[in-house]
Amino acid sequence: EHYFAYHAAADINTEDHWYFPSQGVRFHASYAFRTDDFVHLDGGTALNDISFHWRINASPWPRFTIQPMVFSRLLLGPNRVPPSYLNALGSEWFGHFVDQQMPFAGIGNIEYVDRCFAAAQLQLQYRILKNHYVLLRGAFGMQAPALRDMPSNDPLLGLQLGYSYMTILGPIDLRFGYSNRTSKPVFFINIGHLF
Repeated sequence: EHYFAYHAAADINTEDHWYFPSQGVRFHASYAFRTDDFVHLDGGTALNDISFHWRINASPWPRFTIQPMVFSRLLLGPNRVPPSYLNALGSEWFGHFVDQQMPFAGIGNIEYVDRCFAAAQLQLQYRILKNHYVLLRGAFGMQAPALRDMPSNDPLLGLQLGYSYMTILGPIDLRFGYSNRTSKPVFFINIGHLF
């Protein structure tokens, strides 16, 4: 299958550190009009792909940072969503394995969710000494085939505890998590910079 898309995106990043920010904001919003003939998808309405994430970093005390974040991806339009555009959750970063991937505490691998997804996450970050960090992250998400159905579905919940050490070659991360989506503990290790 071949698809054509029209894209628009906006990014703002005022965070003071790429991996362990203590102040600033990161914001991303994007829209894509996805078709298979430049106008339609499967002879009907084109797929409207809307996504955003917004994270704020606040440090009420030295070494301690609170990071609330909200993020969402909505696929509006035709009944069929091509598999390459389905919403995906998991891992630590946006777009790590597939472009539409969203991180979620306690989910280590890719999990596909419904076409309308929204989540809130709260991360608490504490710096020990100069380069050691302890992180606690909780996430709450909702999914449904349509926006109007989101309040009636069971929420997705995730929790993660992590330790990181920042080296000249990038962070060394150890993370333990659990979510009601996978219902099993997850262990994650990362060594080095993210590419």
